[in-house]
Amino acid sequence: MHDLIREHLEEHLGGDFQPKVPPEFYAHLEACADCRALVKRMQAQAELFRQLRCHAELDPAPGFYARVAARIEAQRAASLWSAFLDPVFGRALVLASAATLLLLGAYLVSSERSYARRDASMMLMASQPPAYELEGSSPERDRHAVLVTLASYEE
Repeated sequence: MHDLIREHLEEHLGGDFQPKVPPEFYAHLEACADCRALVKRMQAQAELFRQLRCHAELDPAPGFYARVAARIEAQRAASLWSAFLDPVFGRALVLASAATLLLLGAYLVSSERSYARRDASMMLMASQPPAYELEGSSPERDRHAVLVTLASYEE
């Protein structure tokens, strides 16, 4: 294809609403059989594309977007977390949690009495180390003193 044809081909194929094509374009088409055949094929293709173009602007029917949104919402998979947003389920969950906490608290309070001191003879009494011995002089004795102190600790 020659440069003159290439430069003005779109204007020629565009029709009346494009700027005018120079007369040299048409003179070259009359003289060159290859360019003339190429332009005829392109005109046939352009005509096919014009036939495929929709003549009127298509608008969706009233309520189309609402129906699409409703269908998407209906098809959305329910997640595990959406169950917690249900007010009835949420209220039942809160009540069940409160009842469980109440039962656990009652059990802990009632079972605490069973752990009270059973026998005073089993408790170890802390003995004072002799005054002449310094703490830290015997690691074995210091360990026993710490254990006895911890075992006999009371608030």
